[in-house]
Amino acid sequence: MKNLLAPLIIAVILLLSACDKREAAIFLGANPINLNNIATTQESPVFKERQRIYFTLVSKQPVESPVLRLQTIKLDNKYNYPIPQMEIPYAVDMERGSNPNVVSDYFVLHQDGTYFIRIFSLDNLDKPIAEAEFFVEKR
Repeated sequence: MKNLLAPLIIAVILLLSACDKREAAIFLGANPINLNNIATTQESPVFKERQRIYFTLVSKQPVESPVLRLQTIKLDNKYNYPIPQMEIPYAVDMERGSNPNVVSDYFVLHQDGTYFIRIFSLDNLDKPIAEAEFFVEKR
């Protein structure tokens, strides 16, 4: 596993270096994300309820904070308001790990809908390090 992690980091850092504004990115998948499948991850993936959602945060700059906050936001418009309602069905503070440029883990959601994942440094909760959109559908 460690053999694949270094080339994965280099590939993603080069990918992020080509972007002017993106300092970090979140990759989402139904399986753990590694060098072999990072290129095939969808931009706005679709998952099933109660399915493991694996994520990998890759940052061009090292993340200094040893603790990060992961937050999922669900957008819902069941009452047809002009602005969708928001709820936070899952949030957790997690250890960054030994690599300051890459953080990986998974979470599970139990309701269908449109979601955003946001990851913050605990020393700056005003601006996320990265965010991504994804969808969860009924089984």
